[in-house]
Amino acid sequence: MNDTGRVLATSRDGYLYVFEEDTGDLEWRFPLGQPVISRPAVIRSRVFVAGQLGGMFCLDLKQGLQQWYAPNAARFIAASEQRVYAEDRLGQILVLDINTGARLDTITLDPSMLKLFNIQTDRIYLATPDGLVQCLHEIELAEPIRYDELRKQGGPAPVIQQGPGVAPAEKAAPGEAEPGEPEPGEAPPGEQPGPFPPPGENPFAVPGQAKPAPAEPGPAKPPAAEPDAKEPPAEPAAPGGSNLVNPFAPPVPR
Repeated sequence: MNDTGRVLATSRDGYLYVFEEDTGDLEWRFPLGQPVISRPAVIRSRVFVAGQLGGMFCLDLKQGLQQWYAPNAARFIAASEQRVYAEDRLGQILVLDINTGARLDTITLDPSMLKLFNIQTDRIYLATPDGLVQCLHEIELAEPIRYDELRKQGGPAPVIQQGPGVAPAEKAAPGEAEPGEPEPGEAPPGEQPGPFPPPGENPFAVPGQAKPAPAEPGPAKPPAAEPDAKEPPAEPAAPGGSNLVNPFAPPVPR
């Protein structure tokens, strides 16, 4: 299914079927003459489909008329406005003219590289067995051609999942309190237990162990006696036998 309103289905009976999306009516079918197990690619008004034995067809999307056939192409990879990129039986990338199917060039690659199927843009994505992913594009196409832009713009808004079994919260009517908020005049609800213990509890206590009883207060201790005041030492005698009074010394108690 794609953004054109049609459903495309391949079959081992050798036909490509195109149904109308809303009614399920068959619009047209095209015989390839061999089983079709690969996914068809829709690029604007063209359909690219390859058979199991090889060979890729380019068909008109509205009526199913054949536009061209490339016998060496085995699988669609990507397409730009002028070129189609397809993988051949040897794992190489064929560059085909989108209007005639004529081969323009061949991109030689390691056959073990993965060529990703891309109908969203014109970019060619390659991946190596050791995990390296590369993106190739035509030199003149600095910005990608987004074939899925129309589908993304007309798609429904994303739905935010809130977890299994969780209903979205209802908004309160004007003048009513929000769910979980206390009514005017009511006490706020109690706090939920957090990951840390309340103040005063031992955070290293064993769960389920009884708490020790608090110690009873004993008799108050008498205050410590203050040391007796001592007289300051006498000033040394000045030269000449007379004592000079220090004006900054504290008075001596008598």
